[in-house]
Amino acid sequence: MLRFLTLIAGLFFVTWAGIGMLPTVKIDGLLFGLFITTFFNNLLNLGIGLVALLCFLKGTTASKWFFFISGTFFALFGLFGLYYGPGTYANLFTVGTADSVLHLVLGLIFLYLGFIFVKR
Repeated sequence: MLRFLTLIAGLFFVTWAGIGMLPTVKIDGLLFGLFITTFFNNLLNLGIGLVALLCFLKGTTASKWFFFISGTFFALFGLFGLYYGPGTYANLFTVGTADSVLHLVLGLIFLYLGFIFVKR
């Protein structure tokens, strides 16, 4: 089950990165009118998606670690964005409120998946 969820996450991130590169889905420079996207952000999402797909192929332990590590990263990044507010940081990360909420929710879901399957 965890491997299947890793596959879903990988496909989601690869698709999200691909959609983020299309100018036709951006409204005023925002993906779907809500999420700030940059080329760097899309590359990062593509990389996360590819890592998730690799973890899917490697097995359950790799999938568990994917959810632990990416969940921690996303949760911290979401909290960072909510605390410091919208803006560009280190000339790399552009963060908006919708992005921060999405990162925080994904982080909490991923951490939950990583922890729930440890006990099984």
